[in-house]
Amino acid sequence: TKHPFSGFLSSVVSLICNLSYSKSSPVEEFWVSDARGWPYLGLILAHTKLDIDNPTLREWCLLFIRHLTSWSEPIQSKLKALTLVSEQTP
Repeated sequence: TKHPFSGFLSSVVSLICNLSYSKSSPVEEFWVSDARGWPYLGLILAHTKLDIDNPTLREWCLLFIRHLTSWSEPIQSKLKALTLVSEQTP
């Protein structure tokens, strides 16, 4: 059976993605601030994997990151400072 909330997370991220399309300083301040936005940006990055219940979630997350990095230098520098951590499976 299909999950009752299937696709809900994709819809939420698509809304956030569409709201982040144009540059605005409150949006930038929210996502760059260590106290508020950085954990949320980490959540978006964590969802850039395939999900059976939310098939378009990965694409919406990648588009959202593309929108933010197209106009925000601080967000670009934060993402460039990240290091890749490999995941080991048993």
